[in-house]
Amino acid sequence: MPMLFVVAASSAPRRPSPTCSFIRRTSSSSASASASASSSSSCQRRVLLACLSGSSSSSASGSSSSSSSGSSSSSSSSSSPFPSWMEPPSSSDASLRGDVEQVKKSARVARALQNVSRSNSYEKNGSRSNSHEFTVAVSSSATLACTLTTPASSSSPQATAILIHGWRSSQNASIIQVLKNRLLRSDFAVLTYDARGCGASTGEQTYGGFSDEVKDLKRVVAHVETKLAKDAGVPPIKLLFGHSRGGNVALLYASRVGGIPAVVSAAARAQLNEGIRERLGDDGVAAIARGETLELPAGRNATTRVTPNDVAERLRINMNDELEMVCDTAFLLVAAHDDAVVPSDDAQRLKAMIPPRLPSDVVVVPGACHRFRDCESEVAEHVVAFVCSQFDLRDKIEGRSRDDAAPSVLGEWRKARMSK
Repeated sequence: MPMLFVVAASSAPRRPSPTCSFIRRTSSSSASASASASSSSSCQRRVLLACLSGSSSSSASGSSSSSSSGSSSSSSSSSSPFPSWMEPPSSSDASLRGDVEQVKKSARVARALQNVSRSNSYEKNGSRSNSHEFTVAVSSSATLACTLTTPASSSSPQATAILIHGWRSSQNASIIQVLKNRLLRSDFAVLTYDARGCGASTGEQTYGGFSDEVKDLKRVVAHVETKLAKDAGVPPIKLLFGHSRGGNVALLYASRVGGIPAVVSAAARAQLNEGIRERLGDDGVAAIARGETLELPAGRNATTRVTPNDVAERLRINMNDELEMVCDTAFLLVAAHDDAVVPSDDAQRLKAMIPPRLPSDVVVVPGACHRFRDCESEVAEHVVAFVCSQFDLRDKIEGRSRDDAAPSVLGEWRKARMSK
């Protein structure tokens, strides 16, 4: 294959080395292949054409010769050698390097968008959903960022669902967004929120803090049932979904507050005193025993404090005692078969704690990891099928309803739990 050598005249400005090195590493055949493939990407075309512009500008100032043939190339004319639609832009090398980085990131962005849907709208027969963002103050130092999304195709959704994300996550988590959009297609209004210290919410999410998060959820539910039901016509809450830590919060809410007919807990722990050593390590457990405070990694460039009081709260909560007090809720317990954080058999252990007269079921998602990555749609289908089958829950539960079941004993027990 003939080789092309471009000799620049001394009067022509020399292009900086990053672009020149890019040209040296690209043979004539690979350059032409890149040019044909880049037609589908304006960003890639911009990088290639800018490089070609550099070589043509060098040849425009003088004649060029080929060492293999000895023939000289013609000098460039005053008109541009490119068609008008391919006219290379004038840009700095910093801009070119930015374009190269943008090309590298495009594939990762596309993959992320496949699982994470837009949080404020979804497509349904050419229509969009309606979103309302608001905040709920849960303490003097914590305010929760909430989003209520309703299907635009229905003036009156059939029910409301509340979705709770996991530890150090947010309402934009993939499992939350995929389930939200699936519920919207089933004519649900969906409320998502960032737990304290997560996402756009203020405050701090502590390693313990389950009792505080149950109280936070109670305030969110009260906001929906009073203000939003009155001002926006939001229908009653029929579903409470929680993932990981949020799954335990949902179970504790069903025990300590109740009133929501269907609860789905995904990848929740059977006991909160388990997994502490795996999370803190032997040295961390020893430090907590000495009364010291730890700093744990919590996402990118972030840490979270773990105090002896946090660990003590997890040790105090007994899920078996909690679930024994539930009397008005049906449960779906979802487990990830390949969960490396919470054992998949924890779902069966939780089911064994639920009173037998209450509807409960376990679903294990094959091949799923703790976050259910790439399995979100399968989880969403299980959730929708379960909650739609439980709308007449009070007729299915044998025995008395929550309002009739030993009100003095149950009321005192729940009051004691919520006062902690």
